[in-house]
Amino acid sequence: MTEEKISSSSHPNVLGLIADGETLYRTMDLDLKEMTWDTDLHQAVLPWVPTPDKQGREGYVHGGVSALFLDTVAGFAANKLIETAGNTAVTASLSIEYKSPVPVDAPLAVIASVTGREGKAIFITAAIVSATDTENIMVQADVKMIEVNSADIK
Repeated sequence: MTEEKISSSSHPNVLGLIADGETLYRTMDLDLKEMTWDTDLHQAVLPWVPTPDKQGREGYVHGGVSALFLDTVAGFAANKLIETAGNTAVTASLSIEYKSPVPVDAPLAVIASVTGREGKAIFITAAIVSATDTENIMVQADVKMIEVNSADIK
């Protein structure tokens, strides 16, 4: 297993559109510096302890926030896969299944694994799981990303 720690300085445009210090990602506690990438498994992992400001119902993360985290980590995985091509990947579809409520103030992990590739399409399975029991899948997503020329995105 080859795992590398990601830093926003070494990957300043890792999602094609975000740079270190981007307001949305800072506000949503998306600290990409904690993300790891396993080159052998084609898997990204982001440790996450959601804060109460991310809740919908008291004590639980809002579903839209869960979707944001799944999409972001999936995008990171797709972009790591194609980073040497000089292109970027954008979300084409995101299908989410909410299996159980996601608690705030609990140690979690957002995991995205590249499962396939067909032409410009990159297929990813992403999940929010308990950091102490990765079999405990709270939210799962099937994501389709499309590789595009970075120069075409302004």
